[in-house]
Parts: sequence; C-alpha cells; structure tokens
Amino acid sequence: MKRTFMILAAGLALALTLGAAPAFAKPDCGENTGQKATGKPIPIGGVTSMSGIGSFKEAGDAAEAYFKCVNDNGGIHGRPITYHAEDDQSQLDVAAQAAKKLVEDEGVYVRPSSHAKCERCWHYRADVGIDAAHPTICGSWSMPRMSMA
Repeated sequence: MKRTFMILAAGLALALTLGAAPAFAKPDCGENTGQKATGKPIPIGGVTSMSGIGSFKEAGDAAEAYFKCVNDNGGIHGRPITYHAEDDQSQLDVAAQAAKKLVEDEGVYVRPSSHAKCERCWHYRADVGIDAAHPTICGSWSMPRMSMA
C-alpha cells in the first residue's frame, strides 16, 4: 500500500512538472529580446465579425494576445505593434466601412494581394489554379493527400 502511494505520488509530481514546463518556456514571438518594444508603433488592424450572426470574436482576441507577446519581447525591430480591431457585425457594408476607418483614422497600411483567393481555405496564394482540374483552389488542397487509415 505504501509502495503504491509512493509510485502514485511520484507519477503525480512528474505529471505536474511536465505539464508546467510550457509555462516556463521562452516565448517565440517578436525579437525575443526579453525587453518591451519602445520604437515608433506599427499600426495593424483587423476587421472581424465580433457580433451578428457569424460572430468570431476569438480571432481578434488571438491576434491581440499574439501582438502583446511580440511587443513584450522586442516587437518588430524594436517597434511595437498597435492592433486595432473593428467589428463588421457580420455585414459586408459594415466591413467596408470598418476597413476604411482603419486606413483613414488609424493609419493602418493596407495592400491588396496580387494573388488569387483559394475557394477552399480563403488564403491568397500564388499557387491557386496550379492544378488545371481544380482551377479555383490552391496547391495545398489540389495535391493528392495520403490517408491516415
């Protein structure tokens, strides 16, 4: 009984140690200097459905958390990122107004992609249409995939 308790206690201690390891890991964002970014801020913005029928507020929250990590670890060449989130309320006309506000009021630089948008993953990629049999999707989806079965 005492031996079983010792084995369980040792197993619990090992699990707690291994489970806590990621909390002590060095962050992998920004310049990894361990210093806060102090230069001229870089304005970045995102238009996300934070309300309405297709709410996806988590995307903006995740971006904000990542940019905070970047700023806390040296930023981009010492420059912090200021993230401006706008709610499109799941409406296209509101999304256009929100994007215009980001550019005109917040100074966010926007450059349209020169690549086509994949209909399956919605990424703008140079390899959209690489497979003639699937002209509207990117190479990630049109190439044969191996089965995990």
